[in-house]
Amino acid sequence: MGMPQLSVIFGLALCSLTVYGMVGTTEKLATAFFPMMLGIPLVFCGIVSLNPHRRKAWMLVAGLVAAIGLTAGGLRLVYQSTRLLNGDVVNRFTIVLLWGIVAFCGVYLVALVFFAWRDHQRRKGARRKLFADRSAAAEALAAEPLEPGTMNQCVDVANKSVVETPGRETRLPSKAVDRSQTGTRSWANSTS
Repeated sequence: MGMPQLSVIFGLALCSLTVYGMVGTTEKLATAFFPMMLGIPLVFCGIVSLNPHRRKAWMLVAGLVAAIGLTAGGLRLVYQSTRLLNGDVVNRFTIVLLWGIVAFCGVYLVALVFFAWRDHQRRKGARRKLFADRSAAAEALAAEPLEPGTMNQCVDVANKSVVETPGRETRLPSKAVDRSQTGTRSWANSTS
């Protein structure tokens, strides 16, 4: 399970916390709708970030929403707790809702940081492997240099090019598609 799916799950959990706050007491609470105000944007961010091209930006937005929820819920929890300690009457559903907001947003932020760190480590490992492959190819070319005037071909996979002779380089096409079946012309079957 990835972070977008986790965003949807946490958003729905916050929305269900609102339903619990509305059903659990007959008293109208302003705090009851606060989890839903955080849950709906988390669900939206999770759905939009299913697109891999938008994942990083929308996970950042989801993290900001969760950070706002953690901060606001924590401050409100401190305020309600001080009122409770001073002997004022505080609805228990308010305290439960605030603890739920702080818990869900805190766990979500920890999971977001973990997933971001894991993706960073994967990208870092891929960069190291690419660097090692390029170094190995450079060492292999250094071990057997090309003689001038020969037509030995070396393929440089990283740059998608073919070196035919030293100093002369031709670019490979990014896609070589034979479209003779469809009647359209491409570089593979054009003769003019």
